Amino acid sequence: MVEELTAHPGEALDRVIDLLPITFRVDWAVRVGSDGIIGRRTDAGPTELDWVALDQPSRLPDDEVTVLCGAPLGKDLIVLGRRGGPEFLDSELARLGHLLGLARSINRAA
Repeated sequence: MVEELTAHPGEALDRVIDLLPITFRVDWAVRVGSDGIIGRRTDAGPTELDWVALDQPSRLPDDEVTVLCGAPLGKDLIVLGRRGGPEFLDSELARLGHLLGLARSINRAA
């Protein structure tokens, strides 16, 4: 992921969404604006999703089918969905936060 983001620094904030499903073995990734509008999303991502205020990567309430986690990206929210589990590990949440921070830094350097 890091190589891909640094190869396209001006697109890092969009590219990170595209790469998260592969990196975390999830079914989809979505970027939700603070206004609740879906921005970038992968093909399997929902077209509607509520925005919640987060100050760090966290597990989100899920349904009986999909487990969710989210993390802030500036004023936006990144949400990952994994059908059928397993639950997101603390190490995955930490790695998500680091990768999103890296994407922001790479994008700013462009």
